[in-house]
Amino acid sequence: MGARRRSDDAERFAANPQRHFAGKGSLLTMRLKFPIVLLTAFVLNPSTDPAWAAETPSAERLLLQDHWFIQSSGKVEEDGKTLSSGEFKPAGWYPASVPSTVLAALVNDKVYPDPDYGMNLRKIPGTEYPIGGNFSNLPQPLSSPFRRPWWYVTRFQVPGAFRGKTVWLHFDGINFRANIWLNGREIANSKQIAGSWRVYELDVTTDILPGRENALAVEVEAPKENDLAITFVDWNPLPPDKDMGLWRAVYLATSGPVALRYPEVITHFDLPSLDTAHLTVLAELRNAASKPAEGKLRGRIGPIEFGESVQLGAGETRTVRFTAEKFPQLNLSHPRLWWPAQVGPQNLYALEMEFESGGQVSDRQTIHFGVREVTSELSPQGSRLFKINGKNILIRGGGYTFDMLLRSSPEVQENHVRYLRDLNFNAVRLEGKLEDDHFFDLCDRYGIMVLAGWCCCDHWERWKRWKDEDFAIAAESLKDQVRRLRSHACLFDWLNGSDNPPPEKVEQMYIKVLKDYDWPNPFQSSATAKPTTVTGNSGVKMTGPYEYIAPSYWLEDKERGGAYGFNTETSPGPAVPPVASLRKFIPADHLWPIDEYWNYHTGGGEFSNVKVFREALEARYGKATGVEDFTEKSQVMTYEGERAMFEAYGRNKYVSTGVIQWMLNNAWPSLIWHLADVDAAPDSSTKLFAIPDLSDLTPTYFLRLELKDSAGKTVSRNFYWLSTKPDVLDWAKSKWYVTPTKSFSDMTGLGGLPKVKLGFSGRFERKGDEGLTAATIENPSSSLAFFVHLQVTKHDGEEVLPVLWEDNYFPLFPQEKREITARYFMRDAGNAAPAVHVDGWNVMPE
Repeated sequence: MGARRRSDDAERFAANPQRHFAGKGSLLTMRLKFPIVLLTAFVLNPSTDPAWAAETPSAERLLLQDHWFIQSSGKVEEDGKTLSSGEFKPAGWYPASVPSTVLAALVNDKVYPDPDYGMNLRKIPGTEYPIGGNFSNLPQPLSSPFRRPWWYVTRFQVPGAFRGKTVWLHFDGINFRANIWLNGREIANSKQIAGSWRVYELDVTTDILPGRENALAVEVEAPKENDLAITFVDWNPLPPDKDMGLWRAVYLATSGPVALRYPEVITHFDLPSLDTAHLTVLAELRNAASKPAEGKLRGRIGPIEFGESVQLGAGETRTVRFTAEKFPQLNLSHPRLWWPAQVGPQNLYALEMEFESGGQVSDRQTIHFGVREVTSELSPQGSRLFKINGKNILIRGGGYTFDMLLRSSPEVQENHVRYLRDLNFNAVRLEGKLEDDHFFDLCDRYGIMVLAGWCCCDHWERWKRWKDEDFAIAAESLKDQVRRLRSHACLFDWLNGSDNPPPEKVEQMYIKVLKDYDWPNPFQSSATAKPTTVTGNSGVKMTGPYEYIAPSYWLEDKERGGAYGFNTETSPGPAVPPVASLRKFIPADHLWPIDEYWNYHTGGGEFSNVKVFREALEARYGKATGVEDFTEKSQVMTYEGERAMFEAYGRNKYVSTGVIQWMLNNAWPSLIWHLADVDAAPDSSTKLFAIPDLSDLTPTYFLRLELKDSAGKTVSRNFYWLSTKPDVLDWAKSKWYVTPTKSFSDMTGLGGLPKVKLGFSGRFERKGDEGLTAATIENPSSSLAFFVHLQVTKHDGEEVLPVLWEDNYFPLFPQEKREITARYFMRDAGNAAPAVHVDGWNVMPE
């Protein structure tokens, strides 16, 4: 995970990246240094015993996670009927766990090397497409082992308690097509099972064998270049299997004849008053029986109860609504509200619903929801302004991605969300990377708002090529995701397109799905400013930049990505990790000079190297003498650039209404686009006094700001390194991704700072599962200690990660002493008291 820190004025900044390659079944983490947060992956231990083993039975839900085996259909002679029979034995197959893509399982089984390291990915068969190319738009090469479908097979014991119940087989994500066989019978084929973002629930009551062993076989086909699948665009490579497989959970669930699904609570206020919340409660009922069903649907929110009788026809699915007009008890007086982080508490209520028929509960569901209403409007400047419960919100966040092989873990997700909260950010954008339910539960709890929508740059935005099946898959995908996500308080907006708005026919189709399935929040046509004939102006912009940009750009620019409006993705460019991180994924003989191994871990297209970044770095901070010098200077320049962007957007609120840093994290170890944890968003920007003319400044100089209360206590501080020589931007040569710099600021004076030896000590305290280290740092010298960096380390010297620092990467003035606190989980510290490590720009090694 990423180490992290906060600036002196409570503005947050991220950490030093480092890659930890762990053994089988461990967390695979990337500590992506400033401004990089965390990139992590988790691979579940597969069964190493070739014999079948039974899952632990559960009364109502049976997770089919372990004891899977996979094999290429090119090496399998048997058909689905045989593979799903009790007689088949998977000799020579690869053990796997689910969720897992095919390649993730093979990497975990050591069939192929770790694709994150060096250029190992190019050694895996099928990775023949041009480096930097968008493989999602290209066909599989003839030599690829993933050109053919792959089989997933498992056997499992079904509890006898399932007998007499309706049994549902759930697939929360299949990439891309599948034929499914259960106990010797095909229950679904690839015409029905198609779409990476579809959620499938199959009635298998007549095929399941309660109290006995059952066999399941799934033949999965990888997406083709004209499929609505998953892409990483130019962010990082796409694996050679195109992430084919059972990439989300597979499980059995039971109900009575009538299943209850997707409860939702919609809130409406008589704004600006928040005294009464008018609630609408709804849920979907599905009658699986071949005859009509009758019963009562009941709901409860704390002491509030409501219900009504419902009649369903044979096989009917219907949404039932309870409105505040019809059920006055749903007019909630003085509710406990849900607010985004930094605005208010994240209060959550529990909604319990059940359908009773014939004196028995057929099904029940419980969700947690927040009482909040999201609205949006165009500001006087024409920018999209979002409001939560009627209050203006400046959106500050980053673009999120999951792991390149779609590996995941709840712990990793929580680390991401905790970092966002601790950074004082309030939002995250998911461009076609819609996480699982646990991620959204975490965002509900931590107050992180989610901007979700489809991805760009593949078949999702090549509408002219769509066939009838594509329209159907797109509509069904949106329906499944809307029903899954709509109950979460954290969702605040949906984008029907990313880099381009959909054409009229597609946009109308999407809007119909959003309305038919009760999406309660705003939606936009795309992440760009392009208007449509259906919804008009989006009120957002996607103007970049994405390459290195001078810090002054954000306040100077008035036409592109500068600090005005809502910029849905932008960045000051590369974010080179510190040397400790590079050593984890760049081989030692390629650490310096920069070569093709570095470039392979950048991006595609215009972002295939760090040339522009390096030229600026050496012009501003001096020529790099080696990898250690280059990475150290990179941390300083990236910190400087990211802070400038977020401070500019914060200064100009609500002329600026939102900014999404591209990106928060990466899908693999990368040298570009990570979130710098910068939050500079004061409530207003007011001229307090005139700064006198300062003469005789050195070419590089420092500015320290302090804000004190009436008692003289410092409540906020900030520190800048500046130059008497300004960066001069070449506006005439601006492109969509960069505005070049004609001449650069002079920061080379930093190289002349005297070396400083700091005094430090650490005080450790354990509080339950958490550890706290209070590091006392003192500068006894007469010189400034610049960019002081703290680490909490285990006995072997490895950094404890993830960690939340009260402050980090800070200056320490002569004779100054500070105490800085770090929080971390004791499991990550090896359940022992850690040590404190201190370094910095001009800090002498301890």
